[in-house]
Amino acid sequence: MKWLMTIGIVFAAGMLTLAFLWTPPPDSGDTLWTCPMHPEIRLPDPGPCPKCEMDLVPYDDEDLGPRRTALSHEVARLAGIETSPVTRQFVTIPVRMVGKLEYDETRVRTIAARVTGWVDRLFVDYTGVSVKEGDHLFWLYSPDLLQAQQELLIAKSSLDSGMDTTGRNLLNYQAARAKLLLWDLDEDQVDEIEARGTAENHVTIRSPTGGVVIHKAFNEGDEVQSGEPIYRIADLSSLWVMLDAYEQDLPWLRYGQSISMQIEGVPGETFEGRISFIDPLVDEQTRTVKLRVHTDNPQGRLKRGMFVRAVVQSQVAGGGKVMEPALEGKWICPMHPEVVKDAPGLCDACEMDLVSSADLDYVSDAETEKPLVVPASAVLVTGTRAVVYVEVADDQKRVYEGREIVLGPRAGDLYIVAQGLAEGDRVVTQGAFRVDSSMQIKTKPSMISTKIDHLGTTEFRASLAPVYTAYLGMQEALAGDDPAGASVAGGVLLEALDRVQAAPLLEDAQIRWGKESVILLREATSIRDATSIGTLRERFEPLSESVLRVEESFGHAGSEVLFKMHCPMAFDDKGANWLQRGEEIFNPYFGSEMLSCGVVKANFFGIEKLPEDAPVPDPRLAPEKGNLALETEVEAVEAGGFDGTQIFDAYFALQSALAGDNYLSAVQAIAQLHETVQVSPPDNSEAGLGEAWTTLRDAVAAGFRTRSISTLRRQFEPISHGVLDLHDAVGHAGPDAFYVMHCPMAFGNRGADWLQRKEELLNPYFGAIMLHCGSVTDVLEGKN
Repeated sequence: MKWLMTIGIVFAAGMLTLAFLWTPPPDSGDTLWTCPMHPEIRLPDPGPCPKCEMDLVPYDDEDLGPRRTALSHEVARLAGIETSPVTRQFVTIPVRMVGKLEYDETRVRTIAARVTGWVDRLFVDYTGVSVKEGDHLFWLYSPDLLQAQQELLIAKSSLDSGMDTTGRNLLNYQAARAKLLLWDLDEDQVDEIEARGTAENHVTIRSPTGGVVIHKAFNEGDEVQSGEPIYRIADLSSLWVMLDAYEQDLPWLRYGQSISMQIEGVPGETFEGRISFIDPLVDEQTRTVKLRVHTDNPQGRLKRGMFVRAVVQSQVAGGGKVMEPALEGKWICPMHPEVVKDAPGLCDACEMDLVSSADLDYVSDAETEKPLVVPASAVLVTGTRAVVYVEVADDQKRVYEGREIVLGPRAGDLYIVAQGLAEGDRVVTQGAFRVDSSMQIKTKPSMISTKIDHLGTTEFRASLAPVYTAYLGMQEALAGDDPAGASVAGGVLLEALDRVQAAPLLEDAQIRWGKESVILLREATSIRDATSIGTLRERFEPLSESVLRVEESFGHAGSEVLFKMHCPMAFDDKGANWLQRGEEIFNPYFGSEMLSCGVVKANFFGIEKLPEDAPVPDPRLAPEKGNLALETEVEAVEAGGFDGTQIFDAYFALQSALAGDNYLSAVQAIAQLHETVQVSPPDNSEAGLGEAWTTLRDAVAAGFRTRSISTLRRQFEPISHGVLDLHDAVGHAGPDAFYVMHCPMAFGNRGADWLQRKEELLNPYFGAIMLHCGSVTDVLEGKN
C-alpha cells in the first residue's frame, strides 16, 4: 500500500520537479544504480531506494542525442507509457457549419405594372399575406387599358361582321387580345370584356403565381409607371439553406455532397439535403464561403431567417481526396444535385446533361491510397507546433525520439499526418509528458516548450501570474453575463500589469513585452471604465489577442493547461479568440445566449511550477467588508457571543460562485473568507469552536492559494467540512434554515457534502455540468 501511494504522489506532482534535484553521476566506469521513481539517486551498488524502498535499477547515461531519451523497461512500465502504431485508413471528418434559411430565389416572382395608371385599391394591403394563383391583388385605373379594351371591342365587332376577305380583321383582333393578356389580364377577364361588350375604366390585376407577399411597394392612390414593381411574392414550399463554411474546410466540401441539418425552430428533427452551390468567392471579412442547400417546405413549418446547424461527414482518402460512397458511379445534374441517376442522361428539372461524379472530384476507395493517421492522444499541440514521441527500436531499453510533425485535419480521435511520420512508427499515446520530463531531467531540450526562455524569464513569467488570473476572471465573468465582475477584473488587471517584473528580460523579449503591455494597459482601462456588457465584450477581443500573443511568446507558470478558443459567430460572423481554463467552452462574447459556441484551436501547457512566494489572489478583489464589521466580529468572539454570520456569508458567496462557474467571484469570496477567519477565537471559547476554527482556517488558507476553479472546487470540500464543524459548535442566527447537501458523484463517485441557504440544489463541485446533482441530507434550523 505504501508503495502504491508513493507512485501516486510522485506521478501526481510530475517528474518535472526532479529537474531541480538531479546531479550528474560520478565519473566512473562502474555500473551505477538508480531508482525508477527518484532518478536523482545514484548509488554504486544495487539495493532498496533510500527514499521509497523500491529496488534500484541500472542507470544508463548513454548519450542518444538531443532529441532522444532512454528509459528502462521497468521505468516505462511504472510510468504507464503506452504506444500505438501509425496506420493508414480512411477517415471521416465532420465539417460543421451554421447558417439560416432564405427564400428560394428561383421561386420569387415580382409583380410589376405593365401599364401606367393609378392604384385605386389594394386588395393585398400588407406583407405576409398568402395568395393563390388567380387571387385579386389591386384595382388599377389606366387610360391605356381603357383604350386597349375599346380596341379589342372594335376588332371583335369587325371580325364578327364577316366583311373581311383579307384576314386583316382576324389579325387585328388577335393583336388586341394579346395586348391585354400581356398587360396582366387573364383569359377569363378578356372573355368577360368581349361578352360584356363595353370597356371599363378600372381593371382588377390578379396574381400569376401563388406564395407569400414579401414586399409591397405602393399604397392606395399612388401613381404607378409601366415597369415599376408593386409586389414580390415568394413560393415558400421550397427554401434555401445558406451556410457559412470556413475556407480551411473547403478541401473537404464538394458539390452534391450529403448534408444533415438541424433547424432551431423545429427541434428534434434532422433534415437531409445535398450541397447545390459553393460560392466561388471568399468573404474577406469573415473568411467564409457561402454554401447553398435546397430543402422542401410543403407544410410551411420552416420560416425564412431560422437558424440552422449543419454537418457534412466528409470521407477523406489519401492526398485529401473526398469520397462519397453513395455517389460512386452515379451521374448528377450540375444545376440540381438532388437529381442523381445510375446512367448518363438529361436532368428531369432543367434537361441539362448529367455529369459523372468523378467530374465533381469524387473518388472511389479503389482509386486512392488511405491517408496516414495517428491517435489524437499522441499529439501534443503547443501553439503553432505539433509534437509526438516515437519509440525507437532497442532490445535493452526503450528509446523515445521527439519529432515535430505537420498535421492535417482532425477526424474524431485521429489526426491525419501530412509530414513527419511513416506507417508503422510507434508513437507514445499515454505518458508523453513523462517522456518529456525525462528529457528535461537529463538537461536535454523539451520538445513541448517553444517559449522565449533565458536567464530572467522565469522571474518574469511568475510575475505574469496575476495578469493571467485577472484576465481569466474577466473571461469567466463575461461568459457568466456579469458586467460588474468583468469591470472589476479590468481594474485588477491594471494593477497586475504595474507589478510585472520585466527588467530581467533580454532586449528582444523586453521589446516584445513592451508592445503588448501598451495594448493590455489600453484595453484594461477601457474595460475597467465600461458600463455596458456590449462594450466590455467589444474591448475584450483585442485584449484577448494580446494575451494570446503573450502566452505564445512567454507561456505561463504552473501546471495548469490553458486553451485557445475560437467563436466563428462573434461580431457578425467575423469571429474572435480567447484564452480560458478547461476544454469545455464558455463563450465570453455571447454568454448564456450561446455559451458553448466555439472550438478549441490550441492548448498551452504550464512551463514550471510557481515558486512558494508566488502572488496569491489579491484580498482587495473581495467585496469591502469594512473595519467596523471586522471589529464587531472580534468583539463578539472575545465576548463569547460569536455566531459565525460573517463566515457563513462569505462561505455561501463562495458556494454560489462555484455553482455558477464564476472563478473571479469565487476568488473574491475566498479572499473575504480568508480575511474573516484570520480572527482568532478567544482563549475562553469552547473547545469545539476553537478546533473547528483552526480546521476551517487551514482549509481556507490552502484554497486561497489555488490557481484554477477546478483546484478551488477540490479545496471547497475541506472548507465545507470546517464550516459544518463550526456550525455544530455555534449554530447560526436568524429564522432561516441552512441545508446540508450531498453529491454522490463528486470526486470519482466518492461523494462530497456542502452547506447552502436554499433548498434548490446548486452543486458547487460540478457547476453547470450537473448543477442539480445531489440531495438534501439534513436541515439546520436557526436560533431564532
